[in-house]
Amino acid sequence: MDVRKVAEGAEIPLDQVEYTSINFKPPKYGVAIRITREMLEDAKWNLLQHNIKVAGKRFAEKETSLILTALDGAANTVSGGAALTIANIVSAMQNLEDSDYAATTMLAGMEVCADLRQIDTFVEADKMGNRDMLARGMVGIIYGMKVLKFSTNAAPSTTYSKYAYVFDNSQAYAIAEKRPVTLKGFELETYDMQGAVLTQRIQVKLLRSSAVSNITTS
Repeated sequence: MDVRKVAEGAEIPLDQVEYTSINFKPPKYGVAIRITREMLEDAKWNLLQHNIKVAGKRFAEKETSLILTALDGAANTVSGGAALTIANIVSAMQNLEDSDYAATTMLAGMEVCADLRQIDTFVEADKMGNRDMLARGMVGIIYGMKVLKFSTNAAPSTTYSKYAYVFDNSQAYAIAEKRPVTLKGFELETYDMQGAVLTQRIQVKLLRSSAVSNITTS
């Protein structure tokens, strides 16, 4: 869309935003759990419930992994050294701002989080203006960005612990969920077993690569 200079009495020109389409077809993810009644009777805690709890965590990790894979399509990469620096963060923010996007969120791996905890600007109260790092172990907001961390277990590989992503939360990617995490219990009488099936249909896709900047450390 373009805004034009219009002469007095002249017709105001028509224009509109041009859109493109993207197709989402969420695949299905699932896991089935089966436990014998003897085990349920003899165990000191409910193993079926515990397995369901762990499965729920695995679904959350899968969603995080899908998001990270989408963010890997970032148009810009900031190559850091052995440890993340403030300059790396600022450069990643500028990459977004140069494309007229806003750096709203920073998603960091575990090694990057460790680097943040050792940057004195974010640790010393007289520099940061608060004691968030000392009191909570993490700074919640850096340069206006919400800081989030992801588990190494949720990443596609262990090398992701050295990565951080700065992105515009409203422009970078989209999640299509056709089926939320769904739990259905069942019984196998002929096997004397109880169990549960958990499924989810979800897809994550990158929308605008310029709205993401990837920071890598060595």
